[in-house]
Amino acid sequence: MAEAKRVGGEYATATKVAIGFAAAVAAGTLYYYLSTPSNPSSKQVPSSPFPSKRNEHTRVFISGLTVYPVKSLAGVSVQSSKLVAQGLKYDRKWIVVRESVGKDGETHEMLTQRQCPHMCLVQPIVNEATGTLTLTLLPGAADSVAGEGNKGSGGVSAKLKAPAKASVTVPLNAEDSAPNVKLEVWGTPLTGKDCGNESAEWLSTVLDTRVRLVCAPEGFKRSVGEKEFVQHLNGEVRGGETENVFFADCYPYLFISEEQVQWLNEQADEASGHLEGARFRGNVTVRGTRSPHDIDSWGRIQAVGRRVGEEGSGGGVQLEFVKPCTRCIMPNVDPDAGIRTKEPGKTLERLRRAEVGGSVQKCFGQNAIQVLDNSSEEDRELFVGQEIVVLSRKAPLQFI
Repeated sequence: MAEAKRVGGEYATATKVAIGFAAAVAAGTLYYYLSTPSNPSSKQVPSSPFPSKRNEHTRVFISGLTVYPVKSLAGVSVQSSKLVAQGLKYDRKWIVVRESVGKDGETHEMLTQRQCPHMCLVQPIVNEATGTLTLTLLPGAADSVAGEGNKGSGGVSAKLKAPAKASVTVPLNAEDSAPNVKLEVWGTPLTGKDCGNESAEWLSTVLDTRVRLVCAPEGFKRSVGEKEFVQHLNGEVRGGETENVFFADCYPYLFISEEQVQWLNEQADEASGHLEGARFRGNVTVRGTRSPHDIDSWGRIQAVGRRVGEEGSGGGVQLEFVKPCTRCIMPNVDPDAGIRTKEPGKTLERLRRAEVGGSVQKCFGQNAIQVLDNSSEEDRELFVGQEIVVLSRKAPLQFI
């Protein structure tokens, strides 16, 4: 990405001036803003009062929160987020689909980094003050060119193109009168609302592929895609028998740990350079686990209503870890450059293969859902520095 590379895991301050829509900033404080890095690394948490190294007195806490407003586009790091029925507020509320339809003549296919790796160079920004979602290119992204490891698939171009306009804006909530769009997410038929021709043209130009932007409408319902992993909860899931989710692959929360990312870097090919945690597109990054693979055995946790080191009983929410996150080719996409590399897939294939759901797959991170607890609406929030208490454990993964 030319000059837009992150510095030490964080974007250079030039990120702030390259956004190109000062009017949006003037209209109100951005709920998600580019001056905060989208990489959930240890550097986004102040060094004090949070501990930097694990010892017998260290507590586990949230060191990073990342929201992905549009599926497969860039993530945005936030200091806190309210929890809604579908997970972190605004997470994967929008999705990009191909403009063409399938054999049935009406269903659109979702487009992700699996086919179009440079989608990660498009930055969504949510502005609650103006009630808008803005899409813009990350600084230097327009200089991205197709490389040997950046070939598109399924007829999708591998080259990012600069649009005529620096950004495009759509409402946070789709109009009732907006056309319905039928689509599928991993075999589940869904209906969203079209976000209009302007956003479609902008994205089609940038991605060099005819696409539409689709929003989950008010009252959108979608259960998790793999009921066998949540049926043991016996209706204990908040919001009904199964957790609701927007356009995420299957689950509303994905946890990774800094310790596991560090372990992966120690095992990976040195020639690959540093592998950022952002490659795994987790919502919640934690620090302070007792071993690199500790989260593999977490069953139920409580995110207590206090920062690590603070006194008080706290309140907070409870989440159940229901399934290891099985990994496809997407973590091989460098989120800074929008190109595919051989790592971390090569190392995951060698060291993190386990049987999940009847087949052997690469695993990294843990999927979670929110369960019923005594938390109030006000307490349903996650924030950086929040202490995590492990309430129960399960059998760890057995790697093959």
